[in-house]
Amino acid sequence: MASVILCWLYVTALGGLCGWLLLHRADRASEAVPPAVVPLVGLAAVTAAAGYLSLFIGLGLVANLLVWLIACALLWPRRAAFGQALGRLRERAAQTTPWFWPAAGALAATLALTSVGKPWLAQGFFNYDTGLYHAPSIRWIESYGAVPGLGNLLPPLAVDSQWFIASALFSFAWLYKHPLHALLGFVAFWGFCFALGGVRELLVGKGDLRVSSIFQVLSLVPLLELVGNVASPTTDEPAAVLMLVALALVCRSLEVEQTQRDTRALQLAVAALALFAVAIKWSVLPLLLPVGYLAWRQWQKEGAPALPGYGLLVVGMLTPKLVRGVILSGYLVYPFAAIDWFGFDWKMPMEIVQSEKRFIESWARMQFRSPEEVLGGGFGFWFPSWVEQFRSTPIAWCLLAAAGVFVLSALRRREHCVSILRRYGIVYLTAMAGVAYWFWTAPFLRFGYGFLAVTAILLVLPAADALAARLPRISARLRPEALATAALAALVLLTEGEKRLLGTGLTLTRHYLETLEQIYTGYLPIGLLYHQVDYPQIETLLLPMRNARIYRPLTGQLCWHAPLPCTPYLYKPIELRSGSLQGGFRSRPDDVTTSLADFDGRRIEREQRKKP
Repeated sequence: MASVILCWLYVTALGGLCGWLLLHRADRASEAVPPAVVPLVGLAAVTAAAGYLSLFIGLGLVANLLVWLIACALLWPRRAAFGQALGRLRERAAQTTPWFWPAAGALAATLALTSVGKPWLAQGFFNYDTGLYHAPSIRWIESYGAVPGLGNLLPPLAVDSQWFIASALFSFAWLYKHPLHALLGFVAFWGFCFALGGVRELLVGKGDLRVSSIFQVLSLVPLLELVGNVASPTTDEPAAVLMLVALALVCRSLEVEQTQRDTRALQLAVAALALFAVAIKWSVLPLLLPVGYLAWRQWQKEGAPALPGYGLLVVGMLTPKLVRGVILSGYLVYPFAAIDWFGFDWKMPMEIVQSEKRFIESWARMQFRSPEEVLGGGFGFWFPSWVEQFRSTPIAWCLLAAAGVFVLSALRRREHCVSILRRYGIVYLTAMAGVAYWFWTAPFLRFGYGFLAVTAILLVLPAADALAARLPRISARLRPEALATAALAALVLLTEGEKRLLGTGLTLTRHYLETLEQIYTGYLPIGLLYHQVDYPQIETLLLPMRNARIYRPLTGQLCWHAPLPCTPYLYKPIELRSGSLQGGFRSRPDDVTTSLADFDGRRIEREQRKKP
């Protein structure tokens, strides 16, 4: 637990510094970006820089030192302005009511204890894909950076995500005996702080930011679900958290713009967070719509000089992902084999890439059925089953209830609803485009949870705004932070239950009390207060494959943090390109002498049939 909090403090320091540097370049006078957003913007910038470093070196101690060196070099000519910014931040902190600090500490402790994990549930607190390719991908990045043809070893390893870059940089595998996997908790903490800031703004009464504040307040509900796998370096949840923050900032930018104040810093924050989310998951690609819209509005004000900054940011943040994708798989956007521009010797076979794409698409529609059956059956085959499964989820009921609230609001206050739709139309358009894109490509609930949650928030927004207009404002002396904390605690307690959308969520009534009780009774080591639970240890076999020796799990298909290289199966015989792991792998489709019996997928099927 202590190691997790120390990691968050480290990332906050580096992210806060880099976030300030990036925003200061946009607008040296603007203070419009909430302080809770600055570390997230900085994390986006640091991850992009680390992505470039990963093209040449593994992300260990040297990479951390280089990132700090670059940040300090950029800070030096701006040290006076940075000192003034720190002074203003201290003044702002001094004016904060004393209740804020214990509340923030309790939130951090709760998330940190969740991030430690549940050791008595073995791998139960990890996302399944963490053992399959999240943790192995991170280990490859820690050790070697970008490895050519890594997808030939295991196709999911070619699914590059910038979240793995950030996780590798801040795992501290070079320092700590258990590589940390705590970065989702960092993003969740600042996401909660941002959302609770909306509660304070709403209660104290800042009319010009009222709708964006309501959006922040409503985002507390999906945030509680998005921390269900906080101990796992999964990619769906951080992308959804960043989406909530980015779209709330879009609302704020539109509001600030109407007061004739400069919004360049807010626009930059939106663009950085949106691009970071897209670099984490291609499934949130429609999040770039508000970035383009804000760029267009700025172009209307300033003309051509407004566009180079946006262009540089897009190129700077997405280039590492695209280049790494080519290195890992041979394709620009894996697993979309239609974009086939390169002929490197490490390129994955076309049929393997197409097979992986079909599997993802079919799994998103119907689980545990063959892709040929699902995709070949067409819409009429899989849609009834998909609807039956979706309608039983809490998010479906939330959407239905939110739609009812929206209809009633439109009937009673039509002009008010129309006004909000016009003013925040780009946010509504982004949500609709996101849901449509999700349903068209891969309608698995986890992939589209962010857009579904935003849609529910937007449907409730007109009614919530009308209600907030009647809400009496209170004095800051009445400690709105106390009310915000009480509201968060109430939501936590009310959402306790076995059936959760994305995992166990953030629940106080069972997990934490059981953890502390078992530490107190000696069932669990007190070291859990200092350390994070490590990935499960597995037994492996070391098997030859041409000029390589490859580890394979003795049972199952999860390598977790096993020695490199590890894979549960191989589609085709492979070999090392240069005799070393750094040189990567290439497929040998012409090699008919090498047996794949020890690696084939049928082995896993046989093991499953043996289970009672």
